[in-house]
Amino acid sequence: MGIELTIVPFYSTIEEEPLEKVAEIMKRELTRYNQVTISNHVSSIEDEYSEIFTKNGPEFFRDMDGFMTVKVSGSPALFDYITAHYSTHALVFSDYPLVGLLKEIDAACSKDAPIAFVNIKRFRDDDSGTFIKRISALGLHELGHENGLQHHSTMVDNQFCPMFSPNLLAKPETWRKLEYVDSIGTVYCPKCKAEVGSSAL
Repeated sequence: MGIELTIVPFYSTIEEEPLEKVAEIMKRELTRYNQVTISNHVSSIEDEYSEIFTKNGPEFFRDMDGFMTVKVSGSPALFDYITAHYSTHALVFSDYPLVGLLKEIDAACSKDAPIAFVNIKRFRDDDSGTFIKRISALGLHELGHENGLQHHSTMVDNQFCPMFSPNLLAKPETWRKLEYVDSIGTVYCPKCKAEVGSSAL
């Protein structure tokens, strides 16, 4: 049975063209997904999650080392919402960040469900190609974790494999600098490519 990936724009201003470009990159690199689709933009919540989101706003996105202030079944409410509404693996793009105990989190994956999350707002650029590359690299990184990949610092065509993590080379205060994000490519190294190309999780 094939594995499907849904790209979910969640309270996001991202346009269709970047989403389509990201979908192409996901199809190319994550070949274990037999289908990659883009969902409709989620710009309102009208079910049991509506009150949680309306009442808590950004708290809907809070998660840091288990200190979740808004949760439904042990996960951040956002991840619970995605799990309830999508039966596939999911890559969520939002203008909201996940909110950690002490900081905002640009990208993350769920420990309990096949969900990857990227806050796209900080990565926008006047050059659409740069923007697409940044959010694609982060998406590949978090989906890589969901598919069993670990951090390393292998280079591919003078860029780091998407599974690169700045904490391998830099001090913590520099991890979120865009120069480190821009050093990460959108092509997995051969070892990672072989692993994410497998049909079995």
